[in-house]
Amino acid sequence: MQYASVLLFNAVVLTLDGNDAVASALALDGDRILAVGDRDGLAPLIGPDTECRDMGGAAVLPGFYDAHGHILMTAQGRGRVNLNSPPLGTCRTLGDILAAIRARAAETPEGEWVLACGLDDTLLTEKRFPSRWELD
Repeated sequence: MQYASVLLFNAVVLTLDGNDAVASALALDGDRILAVGDRDGLAPLIGPDTECRDMGGAAVLPGFYDAHGHILMTAQGRGRVNLNSPPLGTCRTLGDILAAIRARAAETPEGEWVLACGLDDTLLTEKRFPSRWELD
């Protein structure tokens, strides 16, 4: 019988599987997941050397590996004008950029900022940022 080296319980285990299943316990052997479920269901994996950690309702997610990520920037970009070029957006030219900003400005109350994200001048046909005058 293989025992877990660590059992995390009293957790919100977000499995990120196809069914968006949520569990309350996770059994690990080193850096490998042995099983996901609830504490009672994983009890057979508790051995004499298993460290049992009460997570106090904390969220537990699978490990992510991303050598170059922009998670915070992506989260902050919600609600902003998407100025990304394909495949993340549709802006290929300065005209596309200015049209997207103009459309958002038209629906933004006067005096409020129009915020945008994702502009990469190297992916635009013109290979440059819009000028101050173009933005005005």
